[in-house]
Amino acid sequence: MPGYRDFDRLPIPFRAVATDLVAGTPVVFSKGELAQVMRASMSVPGAVAPAEYEDRLLVDGGLTDNLPVDVARQMGADIVIAVNLGTPLMRRDELNSILGVTGQMLNILTEQNVRSSLALLKPTDVLILPELGDFSASDFDHLTNTIPVGEAAARKVAGRLAPLALPPEQYAALRTRQQSLEPPDLRPVDEIRFAPMERVNPAYAASVMETKPGQPIDQAQLDLDMRHLFGTGDFEHVNYGFLEEPGRRIMAVDAVEKTYGPNYLRFGLGLNTDFRGDAYFNLVASHRRRGSTRSVPNGAMTCRSARLPRCTASSTSR
Repeated sequence: MPGYRDFDRLPIPFRAVATDLVAGTPVVFSKGELAQVMRASMSVPGAVAPAEYEDRLLVDGGLTDNLPVDVARQMGADIVIAVNLGTPLMRRDELNSILGVTGQMLNILTEQNVRSSLALLKPTDVLILPELGDFSASDFDHLTNTIPVGEAAARKVAGRLAPLALPPEQYAALRTRQQSLEPPDLRPVDEIRFAPMERVNPAYAASVMETKPGQPIDQAQLDLDMRHLFGTGDFEHVNYGFLEEPGRRIMAVDAVEKTYGPNYLRFGLGLNTDFRGDAYFNLVASHRRRGSTRSVPNGAMTCRSARLPRCTASSTSR
């Protein structure tokens, strides 16, 4: 479901919790670009790079609110079903590397805010505690093995959950409504607007896209356009949304340029000998620069993700 969304209008009302890495405070999203918001809320420090969204540097919400009971309550929940996947602290013999120490620091921060959340639970709420054993909340390589762990934990509180269940017919109807997506808005846009970029010319980025202003939106083509933009190699991620301005509909393309590059240097040295007195060597240096600006007809300028001619310096000695 691409585009800017009000999360209360999703088939299942939703909230995402991230942490502002600069302010050190939780950020609760009730609307926004769904994919970007979820990406920010899962940016585990040390494993996934922080996400930049709405002028904030965001990481995983677990650092400040890993069990957001308060958020569910603010959404109007009468009964909160909380699942605590807290990772036990590591033993002393496991703290023998920088990764181990960093992981332990994150676990301590998470454990502290989880305790505060648990204190907010009421007697009518339901707490599910999967027994993870040697698994951790970030052990993504063994997901199929952890599913039975979660099922077993839920069955332990089945008696508390049963009064909350719907009759099969009502539940089936509810799931049908929840799984039905609202039709996309395919009205033409008056403008395709790119976020400010330093190296890539917006005119070039627009030329990569088949979607044009004034034409009805083809969702499949628009998705392909986003893949083509990302495939140029100039961007870390690409997304889009729609803005409504007075009398105008705008497609806002958020193409975030790579933070590394755009200049790349490579050096190589080749040696060759026949062990009879003849020896040769080749010294090679190449420079690749992305985002070189080129002229196009009618005085317009475009920026192409192009490689400059390979510069090779070689010398042969005998």
